[in-house]
Amino acid sequence: MTFMISEYIFKNEVDGHLSHQEYLNSPGDAFCKFCCESADTIEFCKQYFPSKNNSNQPARESLPKIQNLLNAMIALLMGHFETYQKYLFAGCFERSILFEEFDASIFFKDIGFKKDVNIKSNHLLAYRGDSLSVGILLADNLTDWHNPVSVNSYFNAFGLKVQVFTNHEIELLRNLWQIRHSIVHTAATITKADAQKKQCKQLNDYAGKNIVFKASTMFELKKNLLTLVNGVNKRLEDAFLEKISPDASDQDKNEFKQFFQCGTSVDLR
Repeated sequence: MTFMISEYIFKNEVDGHLSHQEYLNSPGDAFCKFCCESADTIEFCKQYFPSKNNSNQPARESLPKIQNLLNAMIALLMGHFETYQKYLFAGCFERSILFEEFDASIFFKDIGFKKDVNIKSNHLLAYRGDSLSVGILLADNLTDWHNPVSVNSYFNAFGLKVQVFTNHEIELLRNLWQIRHSIVHTAATITKADAQKKQCKQLNDYAGKNIVFKASTMFELKKNLLTLVNGVNKRLEDAFLEKISPDASDQDKNEFKQFFQCGTSVDLR
């Protein structure tokens, strides 16, 4: 019997599953929500694994299962982070219509289109008959979302006087993207070649090693990413508000602030 993946996928939305509409409305808020859900998922599952003599310490046979969950969740979390970045950029592009000045030729050159904007044909075909944000179409055609330096350049193209990701955040994200790559592409093993990458110095000593995380990893990662996303959104909000035309209405400004809001639906502890 042939396995048909389509027979095992729900066609309807699963209750509690984050939709792209939530990322469209407020990408920071949506990502913070998923970040907390990720940490809660690990903690919830750990409670049901066998433990040592009814203690809080997992039994030996539980450890590899917890590792599998951690690896899967971190890979999924980085997928959501990429979605957050894209929708944040797309929303900024849509709202650039409110800028007092916006040089389109410089913008498109700075994001990598040397002459004309090139949109892949499959993207145009996919959204026929759909009401799609032009910003999403543009974001989908930028290819370097796993490189925080490139992402910085995408946002800098708006003419902002701000570094979206700080140097410390760039280092963190480079290592997280490498971890995600190793989980997805090399069976959760850091290859010797990947361990030697200059931009991932923290991983230099892990050549040929399996990725094995401490049980507290997801909780600590949640705290760091919530802080990172809140900082990014605040820096962007301040920079964009400086560029808005004085003729913009209070409604436009309030909508702008709502787009950049972060963590309103979650506990940011």
